[in-house]
Amino acid sequence: MPAKPRPMPTRSRARKTKGVQPRAKAAPPRPRASRLDPGVRQDLILDKAAGLVIAGGVSACSLDAVALAANVSKPLVYKYFPNRGALFAALLNREFEYLRGHLGATPGGVRPKGDERPLPIDELLKTTVHSHLAYLVERGSLFRALTNEAGAADEPHGALLTGRNAIMRFWTERMEQEYGLPADLARIGVIMATHALEGAQGSVRSGKIEFDRVADFWTTFVRAGWKAVAKKYAED
Repeated sequence: MPAKPRPMPTRSRARKTKGVQPRAKAAPPRPRASRLDPGVRQDLILDKAAGLVIAGGVSACSLDAVALAANVSKPLVYKYFPNRGALFAALLNREFEYLRGHLGATPGGVRPKGDERPLPIDELLKTTVHSHLAYLVERGSLFRALTNEAGAADEPHGALLTGRNAIMRFWTERMEQEYGLPADLARIGVIMATHALEGAQGSVRSGKIEFDRVADFWTTFVRAGWKAVAKKYAED
């Protein structure tokens, strides 16, 4: 027997199948941040905020951008930092904690943990110059951006004053005790020594001069300078 012809699709069936598009795949859900200790979470947010400032300046560090970089919700960022001023103040406070710990302003920065004895002044100056210069080369751009921002907002400005005053107080008192200088001259000497080192870090970053060469030169320079002014200005 001849094969039966296959029935043709009806017009209505053809209309139903014509132009049908495949269903679009749903976007994968955004991965949820794992639960972390609040202190760890806050540090993570600050790390991401610092990275944004280093890469694009303070203008790149909005709370939205921080939340995206840290892979958390914006309300969670607001939980820790209600505004950008609070975020920048926290960043500045953390940088000053880092400086105090690595420049000899706290015992743990220059001696084994638990050893409260102050370092001899020559050793302290050498440790401080190397640590401060290393900090400026590594994180100087972040610190400068934050201090510039602090001039325009109350919260970071308060953090800037508190941090600077703590370090200045430590060094001024130490130079008064070590060299017998009056407080006003000890303070101006600390300011001059600190700012000069900050100016030198650009040459190190650009590769114009080696890190160790700058650090050793500046250590010799400030040691000799403090001893020279002590001979002239030390109080009896």
